[in-house]
Amino acid sequence: MGGELKVQTICLMVLTAIAAVAVLYWLGPVLVPFVLAVFLVVGIAPLLDLIQQRCRAPRIVAVAITFLLGIGLMAMLWSVIWLSVVSLIQDADTYRKRFAQLATQITSLIPDTPLGQNDRGSRLTAELDTVLPSTDGDEHEEDPQQEEPEEQAEGDDREEPGDRDEPEQQDPTDPIADFHDLTGRHFRTGLTYVTNTLMDILSNGTIVLIFMFFLLLGGSSSVIPRSGIWMDIESKIRSYLVTKTVISAVTGAAYGLVLWLFGIPLAVVFALLAFLLNFIPNIGPIIACLLPLPLIVLSPDLSLTAMITVIVVSSLIQFVSGNVIEPKIMGDSFELHPVAILLGLMIWGMLWGIIGMILATPVIAAMKILFDRFERTRPLAELLAGRFDALMHRAEGVGSRFRLTRFPYGEPSAENDSRPL
Repeated sequence: MGGELKVQTICLMVLTAIAAVAVLYWLGPVLVPFVLAVFLVVGIAPLLDLIQQRCRAPRIVAVAITFLLGIGLMAMLWSVIWLSVVSLIQDADTYRKRFAQLATQITSLIPDTPLGQNDRGSRLTAELDTVLPSTDGDEHEEDPQQEEPEEQAEGDDREEPGDRDEPEQQDPTDPIADFHDLTGRHFRTGLTYVTNTLMDILSNGTIVLIFMFFLLLGGSSSVIPRSGIWMDIESKIRSYLVTKTVISAVTGAAYGLVLWLFGIPLAVVFALLAFLLNFIPNIGPIIACLLPLPLIVLSPDLSLTAMITVIVVSSLIQFVSGNVIEPKIMGDSFELHPVAILLGLMIWGMLWGIIGMILATPVIAAMKILFDRFERTRPLAELLAGRFDALMHRAEGVGSRFRLTRFPYGEPSAENDSRPL
């Protein structure tokens, strides 16, 4: 009877977990801003309490000061990002020429075809000049259509009826011929994606600010209940957020400074992205190192040595931060196994996207603390922590109790089983 009850309990827990995952996915647009606001409030609540105690100001005044500081910082960051984007757009012609030069060098390495088409580099450069027109405003270039009538009139006098079908047509399967349409489609798609992403960030940021305002106005006790287990979760998550924020801010500043010293555009944007991506364990720093690579390669002012130097130095900053400084300062604060963190990143990324990947580690840590407080769910906490020896010992204990329950006077021997009835 007891075994059947345990099986029913396990089945109910599995069904509950599946239903919870479905609800989290379906309510993602509502829960993501709220959960993000809760984590931000947990992180900045000590700053708000400090302002309230030092300035001896009411709660509403402390919340207003905190919000004004945050809005001012965000406005400054958005202004710098906007100026960087405008500068990149103004230098688009320089990157176009650099891209054409690299394309010429790459296509020149392709072996010549037997048809004699050995000028692929020059053809691709000319096609790029047509697809991505120069922004220099050269006045010496004339419209080729103005010279067409005279040449056509001279050609009509010499042209014979049999020669009218001889001009070669462009091969529809030639990738260079389709470059114009392909580039236009990708540009429009990329512009639409960037615009939609910025609008989503703006709308979600507004909702997060509204949640944060009312959560901070109600006090920190309204966010986290004042009991033993919740206080433990709050203290560990707050310590993680504060330490991780400081380390990520220093890493992002050093990363952006290196890019700025080498003249890479959007250095502030990449620094901000490095700061945010450092909250994603293992995967975030790799993505942060890969993002500026196109601009580094297309930069016309960098030599090959400078390109290698900026790539190595920026990658070294991320490596030292993630593998030397962070383990030294934070240690294994949550006691989570790396495989559990990676699985959590994949699951929460599938449910809530990038925000889910950022929140994956503290959410899994909170789940581990909750599981560890109850006897029935303690094996799940040990599994998240990677304590497989404890799991094996617990499984052996369960097996021995099962044998004692089934055979209270000892297991039957082989001799007893072979005796005739």
